[in-house]
Amino acid sequence: MSDIVLIGGANIDVFALPKTTLRLGDSNPGTIKRSYGGVGRNIAENLARLDMKPTLVTVVGRDVEGQALVRHGQSIGISFDVVYTDDTPMYLAVVNTDGDMAVAVAAMDGFNALDVSEMKKREDIIKQAKLLFLDTNMEEQVMSYVLNTCTAPVYVDVISAHKAKKIMPHLDQIHTLKMNQMEATFLSGFTRFDALGLVEIGRFFIERGVKEIFITLGDRGIFHMDDRHHEWRQTKQIEVVNATGAGDAFLAGVIYARMTGKEPLSYGHAAAMLTLSSPEAVSSHMSVDALDRLIKELES
Repeated sequence: MSDIVLIGGANIDVFALPKTTLRLGDSNPGTIKRSYGGVGRNIAENLARLDMKPTLVTVVGRDVEGQALVRHGQSIGISFDVVYTDDTPMYLAVVNTDGDMAVAVAAMDGFNALDVSEMKKREDIIKQAKLLFLDTNMEEQVMSYVLNTCTAPVYVDVISAHKAKKIMPHLDQIHTLKMNQMEATFLSGFTRFDALGLVEIGRFFIERGVKEIFITLGDRGIFHMDDRHHEWRQTKQIEVVNATGAGDAFLAGVIYARMTGKEPLSYGHAAAMLTLSSPEAVSSHMSVDALDRLIKELES
């Protein structure tokens, strides 16, 4: 059994990258790329590249793309526990020339095949995990079952404001919650993201039972808070190649650090920065050595 168990999405990513400034309502010249994605899968791949041995519980199709996704993950070091459906979920994003997502569509309904009855078959995996990650692709009743079954610290990525509401009844069962500004506003109702506003948002979640939060702030850095302290870690300006996957890499860095007794914010920050410089959602250069070197550069 793996110490780190992830229950989350695995899908095919399709990225459309215009060559010039995006013009809505028009045909934009550019390139289209396909890769393996999904928040749970991306975090699992990052962890495998960081010498962890993650198990990913997910849904893929019986199609050629689904089988290729699993083989690719296994070759890197991910153990899969798969529920099969007809078609592999897909995520399509149009990316601006500055590397940020302009708009995206996620066809993730197939993930509903991972229902409570399927999760009950995986009760032993859940109970034996030393750290459990969840994304919010699953239905609320499935999340409730997993949280009530698990005894390990639970890390949750909100993923999107649309999917955020399902975690609200379960905040006191979540150890670590990672979100961006839009998701934090949707959940807390707060709209200020200066130093005082971030602390207020942090208190909102800590008072409701979450042990710690991370809020990613784009080029303004990352905010971390638990019941003892808070920190706003600024980021150095870099050329962003593709912002997709940076949040997944951040949380993978945090999890790696927690499992190895290192400083979570430093490793999460470094993993995100490395990924921002990559055209892929998971950098092929991700490694412990690469993060160690980057941390020295970022903190010098």
